[in-house]
Amino acid sequence: MEALIPNKDSLFDLLQIQKKILQQLQNKNPDAIISPLYPLYAFAEKIERDILNVIIEKIDFNSENKHLSFSLKVEYKDKTENLKIDFGKIVSGNINETSLNDIQFSVINLKILRLATVTFENNSWQVFDEKWIKLK
Repeated sequence: MEALIPNKDSLFDLLQIQKKILQQLQNKNPDAIISPLYPLYAFAEKIERDILNVIIEKIDFNSENKHLSFSLKVEYKDKTENLKIDFGKIVSGNINETSLNDIQFSVINLKILRLATVTFENNSWQVFDEKWIKLK
């Protein structure tokens, strides 16, 4: 499995946004238990190396697995791929999906990131074969 990993400054910004969103959702849905998810990486079986642009477009909610995620659009020379960064999970209870519409979110352009191979084992992850990419 491979991962698209924002640089540390972007990760810090995403952590702040994650905290703000989860607090707002918790305040609007007091009966729900909402847990943050880490790492804030986008995972895929294979990620091409010729990336031209990466944009975090919006916040999504998957009602099947109850995951909250940042929706990424990854642009290549000849195609576009959609990835996601899971950042929260509704552990119990439900959220009013219209409360997501009340959350203000600005599009984020990632300019520095790294691509890496990732393995998961015993509730931990390991990153190797990293390649840093600086986008124009």
